[in-house]
Amino acid sequence: MVNNNIDLGAFESTGGGLPVKSGDLTGSVSSVGHAVLSWITYTETNNKGFYIQRSSDGVQFTNQGFVATQALNGTGQSKLNYNYDAGVVSGTTYFRFVQVDQNGVQTVSNVVRLESKELQFKLLAFPNPVQNELHLKIQGELANNAQVILMNYAGKIFRQKQLSSKESFLDLQGLAAGVYILHYQDAKHSVIVKVVKQ
Repeated sequence: MVNNNIDLGAFESTGGGLPVKSGDLTGSVSSVGHAVLSWITYTETNNKGFYIQRSSDGVQFTNQGFVATQALNGTGQSKLNYNYDAGVVSGTTYFRFVQVDQNGVQTVSNVVRLESKELQFKLLAFPNPVQNELHLKIQGELANNAQVILMNYAGKIFRQKQLSSKESFLDLQGLAAGVYILHYQDAKHSVIVKVVKQ
């Protein structure tokens, strides 16, 4: 078994004297914070597939999933592209795969380090100026206890609503024309937006 700390780069596994040739494992964090892993094989012989492994320290890895070979009966001479969505990245996370032959021989890929992206939080309120219905859209994480409060500059509350999804609306019918403060708050964020009621 290859030492967990060694970055092997591209590998050749010679189980039974028949190589499996692969390029490096690469990874990126998607716009929704998921780890997207990719790799290429150039030739496969008696390949069973790839165990995807995850680690928080780059030393101790645990299996997260399995990707079966795309080669017919595990053998092929053409380039094959593999992709795997490893889910949400929290902080610094390390990934690798373990290629497994049908005879049980294993080879470990290089290690990829990914950092979570803190999605910029934003509250969109439109149209603004608004007449009757104010649409609300959250960009970023919707944390627990999310709510919006519409008030005037004196602090008098006119509308209050709990939010359970990233898109919602406020009914402003019957509200006098003027300038109001829309205050969004949840367990992690607090945002104020000026709203003009026509």
